[in-house]
Amino acid sequence: MGELAPDEGIVQVELADYDGKGIEPERLQLLARTIRELHTNLARLLNIDQGLLRFKYFDSGSSTLLGILCKKELAKTISDLILQWWDKLRFYDFDTLEKKIEAVERATAMAEKLNQAVGAGAVEMETAKNLTRRIFQGVDTLMGIGVTPPLEAEATIDQKTLLLAKRDTKLLDIGDVPKAETESGDRVE
Repeated sequence: MGELAPDEGIVQVELADYDGKGIEPERLQLLARTIRELHTNLARLLNIDQGLLRFKYFDSGSSTLLGILCKKELAKTISDLILQWWDKLRFYDFDTLEKKIEAVERATAMAEKLNQAVGAGAVEMETAKNLTRRIFQGVDTLMGIGVTPPLEAEATIDQKTLLLAKRDTKLLDIGDVPKAETESGDRVE
């Protein structure tokens, strides 16, 4: 993998292989596009130079483990968002819609980052709110295509089963998860 510079970090995520036959190129394209947009929006909100963004490694198994190289603060923020969103998705059925929205806002700490960015004059409030919404949409899209934080080997929840059951579940009513189309016109979710 090589050495990381002091200002670099790795975002580790898993991409589910739903049917055991591999991951469609269209899902990888949507993953790459969504990660790029999420990275760009967070960098702008946090007033951080975007720097390098690269897929550092792919490790296949029943799911594919991905390592995404970027600035350390962005890597931590993206990792935290994905972990917090995953936790909310796992316990989705136990919350009311109002509680879900409140929990996502509180748990992600995006409100604090938003206020810091506005207070520092990095962005105006309206821009910060727009970027925050785009960030939430990006994380929601990632979950919709089967991205999760890496689970511990001893995890008791069957990640693939949960993802299949929650495939169309939206934590926030912020639009549909983009669907990728194969060359033959089939939809890939």
